[in-house]
Amino acid sequence: MTPSTMKLIARILLGLVALFLFASGLRFMLDPSGAVEGALIQANGAEGLSNVRALWGGAITAIAICVAIAAYTAKIENARPAVLFTFMLVLARIIGVAMDGAFDRIGLFIAIPVVVFLILLAAHKLLDKAHGAKNATV
Repeated sequence: MTPSTMKLIARILLGLVALFLFASGLRFMLDPSGAVEGALIQANGAEGLSNVRALWGGAITAIAICVAIAAYTAKIENARPAVLFTFMLVLARIIGVAMDGAFDRIGLFIAIPVVVFLILLAAHKLLDKAHGAKNATV
């Protein structure tokens, strides 16, 4: 596989992660009641809805922007907030199971960030190889 092909695939993977995170972040911003309902959380009144929009919607959308920049620039360093975010989501779920017990959808709630993390890892490996192959031929 050529360096340019590896770079293209990595950029596509990063773009897909960015789109997923944008959709999630915008859902928390534009429909906070519906977004938290699926997580069995209740936002009470204007203050609660504002908190969901800001703390979840804003944070997830900011991370999506970082990943979109990584896709555009083909620099994985820009996606590091998403790597940390997905790692911390999984860690927090594991801590929650250990401290609070499991629930019906825990597998799904762990699987989604693990898949995102693995896609980011694949993009990282592809960009490393692409940059390494490019530097070896120069």
